[in-house]
Amino acid sequence: MKPCIYIFRCLLFCFPIGLFSQIVVDQSDMPGVGDTLRVSITSIVPSNYAVSGSNIIWDFSVLEAMNQRVDTFVAANSTPPEYWLFFLFGGVSNLASPQGNSEFFPGFPVSQFYTFYKNSSDAFVDNGFAFKIQGSPLPVKYDVPDKYYAFPLDTNSSWASSSSFGFEFPGMFYFSTHRARTSFVDGWGTVITPFGTFQSIRIRSDLVQNDSIYIDSLSFGIGMTRNITEYKWLAKNMGIPVLQINSEGLLTTATYRDSTRLSTLPLSVSLGPDTTVNKGATITLHASVSGGVPPYRFFWSTLDTSQSITVSLDSTRSFGIVAIDGLNKFASDQKLVTVVSPGIEEMDTRPLTIFPNPSDGVIQISSPEKFRTGEIQVFNWSGKKILSQSVVTLPELIDLDISSFASGVYVIRLVTGDHVFQGKVILK
Repeated sequence: MKPCIYIFRCLLFCFPIGLFSQIVVDQSDMPGVGDTLRVSITSIVPSNYAVSGSNIIWDFSVLEAMNQRVDTFVAANSTPPEYWLFFLFGGVSNLASPQGNSEFFPGFPVSQFYTFYKNSSDAFVDNGFAFKIQGSPLPVKYDVPDKYYAFPLDTNSSWASSSSFGFEFPGMFYFSTHRARTSFVDGWGTVITPFGTFQSIRIRSDLVQNDSIYIDSLSFGIGMTRNITEYKWLAKNMGIPVLQINSEGLLTTATYRDSTRLSTLPLSVSLGPDTTVNKGATITLHASVSGGVPPYRFFWSTLDTSQSITVSLDSTRSFGIVAIDGLNKFASDQKLVTVVSPGIEEMDTRPLTIFPNPSDGVIQISSPEKFRTGEIQVFNWSGKKILSQSVVTLPELIDLDISSFASGVYVIRLVTGDHVFQGKVILK
């Protein structure tokens, strides 16, 4: 008996424990029906995250959550039946994850939002997503599934996929994405996060993603190419990566399994309040974004894609922006910049009451007190004036028919000799 114990101790001494820690990830380690997995997100990430190799210790215990979300998984056949033709028939998907409700544009809520996956013995893939807008289903399916993992996943694994999808937000814009993914295992070892210590295998994925958006009100489209590197640390029986770090340009984001620390915040974007400037002024507009899951993308009505823009103004304009987060959730805002001639006292800008809002086409404007004559102006999402009409001896309520315009967000202005009354209305 003693010789056997001696031999065992020699083996432990000669071979570090880490050499016995290589794991193989397979279908059983993916999320399953009924899983509810909380993750934290932060953009403050240690700089050594790209280190790769064998028997590595990755220490990310210093991560601090900036936002949280909960990933929930259900059976694909428990989603609305309107989605089944695209995502269930033929065994396309067997798992789905509800994404909650959101708004692509104010007044246009999206409901029953699900992402669809298939977990099989040879791969775990993303098939696309579906949601309802004003009660109508909109399925968005990849032409070829986006392959997250190829099984069994060990130190020799590598794979690739190329996927595309596109969908139209009726009357407002068309959005599409093409994604080329190349993945391989580049290391294994121990990863430490605020949630715990795990024996892990790491996957690196290099993505080239081409996003494009066509804005109906502008009759023009704009594209953006994104180069993203994903690092995913997978552990046994954890469902999703215990840690994922995405690097895109100067932005690095970490998402990791965690316990409850923060409330989940929805995505929002703001350009600040409407303002008035002198003719010829140059101003900088900045999109303040909060909530959601980084990285964020920005699409301005000026066709810019940065978070801030600088513009020179000779006439009154309305500026719109759409922000998209890392989960393809949308948020939007609009800012009206009124231009007046230099040397003339700026007109007093006051809010305008418009109802119903959202509207199906015919709106009523509450006439400001002591208002008798003036001009009604309507601006579309891109800031173009599309309607101007004079009004004399105003009644208490002014009727305005905008049903001939496309669905979207419009700025309504009521102009007098020394006052500007303005408000926004959403046309369904």
